[in-house]
Amino acid sequence: RLSTLMREPLSYADVVRGRLRADTPIPALTEVLASLHLSRRTLQRRLDAEGTSFSHLLSEVRLERARELMRVGGLSQEEIARRLGFSDSSAFSRAFKAWTGQSPRRFSGTHGDPVLE
Repeated sequence: RLSTLMREPLSYADVVRGRLRADTPIPALTEVLASLHLSRRTLQRRLDAEGTSFSHLLSEVRLERARELMRVGGLSQEEIARRLGFSDSSAFSRAFKAWTGQSPRRFSGTHGDPVLE
């Protein structure tokens, strides 16, 4: 069974997720395209065929990493925003609230580290 799994090729969504997870800060689309040697349109077509998009995958990985960073604690909201590739902490805060329905401060307070500023 494991040998069957190992023979199945990765989807483009899996490859993009891997690239987004590999670096800090999270790389921009142009960096992902360069590392995959693909044009923007080619990647878009391939992700469309898999029922997803770069922006969806980026949001997914950002949320995943944001939760990890906030659970670990000790980082300011500004540092978390930088590591996730946001232009500033308010952009991160708005995105986090859109993803989860709560502010980063509230999430941190309910998940162990109330010192997020």
